[in-house]
Amino acid sequence: MGVNCLDGKIKRDSKPVSSPYELTLKVEGHSPVTYKYSCEEYYGTQCSVRGNGWAYRQVEGMKPPPHLTFQIGDDEISLKAPNCREIHSSSKPDYTWFEAKVNGISMYIVGIEDGKAVLKAAPTNSPESKVFYLKFDYEFYQQES
Repeated sequence: MGVNCLDGKIKRDSKPVSSPYELTLKVEGHSPVTYKYSCEEYYGTQCSVRGNGWAYRQVEGMKPPPHLTFQIGDDEISLKAPNCREIHSSSKPDYTWFEAKVNGISMYIVGIEDGKAVLKAAPTNSPESKVFYLKFDYEFYQQES
């Protein structure tokens, strides 16, 4: 048995994050959508080369971050809200937190132009990549306990 597997035998209780988070997404022409997060820090044991360590996840029983789907003209837009791991691995929230799909095609948010997110299909450096502009905004904060 490797050292990582032995490490996994030591019981470590999860640690709740002190206050829940709230994310409100606003897409032009649509009602705002609010999602609440409750996160906890847990000790993940993989018994693998990657090793073990503390990570973040949603509190058990909470719904996963939603894929919010909007119809804009002839296009169907899906935005996936960030999860607890993504929230805690980033120094500050920004548009790149969101995963986007346009008509089922995965897109990357590569910047902001004139107040609109610039979504581009992979490979993002190719001039032939499909580009889509989406006006959306978000508010993200940790609720007071």
